[in-house]
Amino acid sequence: MGEDPEIFQAGDQGFELLLETIRSVKQSTNLPVMISAGVLPETVLDKLSAAGAVWYACYQETHNRVLYQKLRTMQDYDVRINSKRRAKERGLLIEEGLMVGVGESMTDIADSIFVMRELRADQVRVMSFVPQTGTPMEHFPSPNPSKELLIIALMRLVFPECLIPASLDVGEHAELHQKLAAGANVVTSLIPPGQDN
Repeated sequence: MGEDPEIFQAGDQGFELLLETIRSVKQSTNLPVMISAGVLPETVLDKLSAAGAVWYACYQETHNRVLYQKLRTMQDYDVRINSKRRAKERGLLIEEGLMVGVGESMTDIADSIFVMRELRADQVRVMSFVPQTGTPMEHFPSPNPSKELLIIALMRLVFPECLIPASLDVGEHAELHQKLAAGANVVTSLIPPGQDN
């Protein structure tokens, strides 16, 4: 869901709605719940487990501070990275991710992998940048798809114990086989609203 402005602008009421949604999903499904709501206040992080969340996903997208500031102009690097540390301290499993195709170097990718290891992330992912119309980066080129596959393979070597998603959020179903062959071991997907399967 990302940092939903309705939740964040509503303050305590919005966060209580988030916690109630987690409780409802947990009660209805009895499945592990992953919350991906961006940087949450510490008081909300304290309540995630009790509400039924098991996972906290909050992607830094780059661990190069200069590049980070260009991508996330309104959010401090340390605030975001420390939200994952605090979630881990509270017993939540964490997912960390990096974005490729946003101006990073190979050194940046290696640094990101080292930071993910330092965070003791339980699930690590790489996502390819896809330009969106109407955004400042709409004319930025998408990276070569093989770059994501190489990073998945590298992550598998560095994180043999971790979950690594083969995401269908971006790309075609045909790419799923390649991502799994590269070392991914979890399939995730994004089903747009109103689509029946």
